[in-house]
Amino acid sequence: EGITCPALVLFGEQDNRVSREEIDEIYTNLKSASKVLKVYPQAGHNLFTKENKKQWINDVSSFIKANPHP
Repeated sequence: EGITCPALVLFGEQDNRVSREEIDEIYTNLKSASKVLKVYPQAGHNLFTKENKKQWINDVSSFIKANPHP
């Protein structure tokens, strides 16, 4: 039961809608053997900003490369 596929969880520490505790609970409860949590200290609910663009692209690209679709 639950999510067992690779999972990338992205979180902005300045998010006013989702708390760190909620993100940690989601991450902990993912059953995937391949899961990654990336935290953006200066980001809010919208992670993809001009300031985070390079880091976001790097994080997503690295995750996809590490977890290729069969």
